[in-house]
Amino acid sequence: MNPWSEFSKRITVAVSLLTIAGCQVGGSSGGSTPFPAGCSPDPRATIAFGLDFDQALPDGPLELVEVGGVRRCAGFQLQSQHLIGRAGVSLVFSDGGVDDRIALCMPAGRHAANAHAVLRQVPSGDCVAARPSVGTTLNLALDYRAQWTRDFSLGRLCIVRSRIRFDRFDLRNWPADRALENRARDDIHRQVDRSAADQLNQNRAVPGAPQRPLASNEDARCADWSELTE
Repeated sequence: MNPWSEFSKRITVAVSLLTIAGCQVGGSSGGSTPFPAGCSPDPRATIAFGLDFDQALPDGPLELVEVGGVRRCAGFQLQSQHLIGRAGVSLVFSDGGVDDRIALCMPAGRHAANAHAVLRQVPSGDCVAARPSVGTTLNLALDYRAQWTRDFSLGRLCIVRSRIRFDRFDLRNWPADRALENRARDDIHRQVDRSAADQLNQNRAVPGAPQRPLASNEDARCADWSELTE
């Protein structure tokens, strides 16, 4: 783990997510998109705005099965993942910046992907994603919370702790594979981390923000990221 400067500013982020929308509450707005139905701005918010998700997610890794201590070609891989929805975002700044928060609410989101069976290729023996695939759909609602800090070495804000809670997770046309479900949860969590970090880094009202989106090769999570337990 890379050490963080003692001057690093930790800011707690509260995010209720499904799809992102926007409005203004007592401060500048991040855009003109309205909040989604069933999602309200935090009454303490200085800034509140909407944000539409229409984002491609990276392909998941090959999910292998362990049999007798040996990893074997089996299971599925998720490809062509897409997250769509609207979320409401609220930024709540505290005195001295010791407990600043971002709240994101998404009451009705949709994740679509193609599930490819993982097979052993002949004659190489490599594990590969087979074709054709099965088109899958996931209807979801989620609540996301995170804490961010300033990475002085890279000049950006990053997510140091976060957690995601799915209030709805309805699978359609999915293989009976619990590992694949958990993979989808993790992929969505990482994508929401990235969206939250992008919003923080671009917002000129956020202390320490470089006012630019993350580069494609930048990780939204800090090197010492951990699961948020609160």
